Amino acid sequence: MSRWKELKEAACLSGSQEDVATCLAPVQSWEDATSGLTLYAPNPFVIELLRERFTPLLREAKEHYGKVTLLVGDPPREGDTVTAVRVQSPPPARSPVEVLNRPATIGEGPRFPVVWPHSQYAVISHLARSSLFSATRFGPKTPRPYFKNHLLVSAEGVEIRTTGEQLTVDDGEVHMQVMNYQLASGLPLGADVPITLAGLTFDLGKNSDGGKGLNQTRESLYRLRGTEISIKVASRGGQELRSFTGNLLNHIGARMRRGARDAAYSFSLRPEIFQLFGVDTVYRIDRRISRALRAKLAQWLHRYYSTHQHPYPMKLETLQRMCGAKASPKKFREQMREALNELVDHQFLAEWRIDEDLVFVRRAGGIALPPST
Repeated sequence: MSRWKELKEAACLSGSQEDVATCLAPVQSWEDATSGLTLYAPNPFVIELLRERFTPLLREAKEHYGKVTLLVGDPPREGDTVTAVRVQSPPPARSPVEVLNRPATIGEGPRFPVVWPHSQYAVISHLARSSLFSATRFGPKTPRPYFKNHLLVSAEGVEIRTTGEQLTVDDGEVHMQVMNYQLASGLPLGADVPITLAGLTFDLGKNSDGGKGLNQTRESLYRLRGTEISIKVASRGGQELRSFTGNLLNHIGARMRRGARDAAYSFSLRPEIFQLFGVDTVYRIDRRISRALRAKLAQWLHRYYSTHQHPYPMKLETLQRMCGAKASPKKFREQMREALNELVDHQFLAEWRIDEDLVFVRRAGGIALPPST
């Protein structure tokens, strides 16, 4: 048995089962008299976790081999040299149902079956089509209402209840970004995903150098962790009922490193929500447009209409109830006009109009609106 295998077995016995399964078990090794020990991980996140959680193991390996190199990919085949590293090829194609129906366990859980780009937020359609992340604004010292088993306004056939502080579109943006981190990481759904508070704040387009942006991001993370939602979705005809109850963030871990500007965080999402509702309920949100929008209502509408390729007409009253706006009907109509114009300015919508109390919109590249009556 090689020295690396001995060290790895000892680490497996002494380390936590979660750490071993998440960032040690997937690692493959290649030993070479010239290059020392080369470890191959399936993605950069595993490498980061390995460095963070198994530092003594890597130190012992370096003492024995003289050099330890961490790479993403597959180890060379027999007869290859270390310089002939093959980039890891995609796994064999599986249907979304097959992948998402696999049992969810730490380390060997289901992975999202779609390669997710870092430039796109991720949102679950049932959440975007509800008043969960309302188009309202709270000042830093303004107390937020606390809901207990509160019934939200949502799409037909979907019931959503929430317990926790009222959430806004700003909290929704944080949730979409951490969804992006999870889906783009390649880690199993439910595994811890490492982040830094400054990195998350920067990706949200906020000032990560000052304390204000960092504090807002931190508070939003813990609001998401403290919010429990209960979703019930009835199938067409009402023959089947799918449900999920749990926190928007399943776990948050934080550790302050000496000399670091901010804490190293990790989070996890509940894999059940992906398993129950499937890959077809997760939509991409253009992060560039989302960050450029100024009006809270425009941000909410952008997410709502992003889950509809060809949006159907909606009543003004329904949209107001769904987005959680507290303005008078007359004021809300004005806000809608401004928000829809902003979405046209950013080339998300091609056109819109309000006929009496019905809102018609056409997304860029969509089917032309019917003539006005």
